[in-house]
Amino acid sequence: MKRPTSTQVVGFLFPLLIVGNILLQNPIHFRQTAQVGGLTMKVPTFWKLDKPSGYPATILLTREYPAQAGGGRVYVMDWAHHNAEDMPFTLDKARAIRVSTMENQSQSTSDQTALDLQAGSRPALCVEATVNETGRSLNCSIVGTMLQFSFSGSPNHEPAARQMLASLQ
Repeated sequence: MKRPTSTQVVGFLFPLLIVGNILLQNPIHFRQTAQVGGLTMKVPTFWKLDKPSGYPATILLTREYPAQAGGGRVYVMDWAHHNAEDMPFTLDKARAIRVSTMENQSQSTSDQTALDLQAGSRPALCVEATVNETGRSLNCSIVGTMLQFSFSGSPNHEPAARQMLASLQ
């Protein structure tokens, strides 16, 4: 049996080392989580956590590689940081916010739908709409917290945004 030469061994091991290093550096963000308002949210692959400069968001997530499937952004804002005197959203307050959101967005969106979704074990009262004929938006008040969850971007990424919302624990 013929033994491999050192060139063959190096030729085989070198690509493995490169791939291993890439996976260790996690450039495509496998198994990420984000913390907000005392809750943890799972972040899907190809979404990255950005610093929210110029936005009042507590968390800003952007979709990486937007050229392939359109862009997307998720903002999660903890209103407790902005108004500590307010109490967590009640069901009635979340309903009032949803009505106000629908009224405010009525001129700039179409196909508005009121949705009752889940943010982990908590109810999330949401408004879903089409923006500029091709984009999607999802705005939710999470009952029992002071968190506001918002998605805007390509319809291709709305399922990932809904998964993030559902994962809030």
